[in-house]
Amino acid sequence: MSDKEFTIPVVQDPVILAKLNAIEQ
Repeated sequence: MSDKEFTIPVVQDPVILAKLNAIEQ
C-alpha cells in the first residue's frame, strides 16, 4: 500500500481527496 504513503501529503487537494474517497470505498 505504498500508494497511500505518497498520497497523504496531497490530500490537501479536493480533487485528490475525492479520488482517495473513491479508492477507499
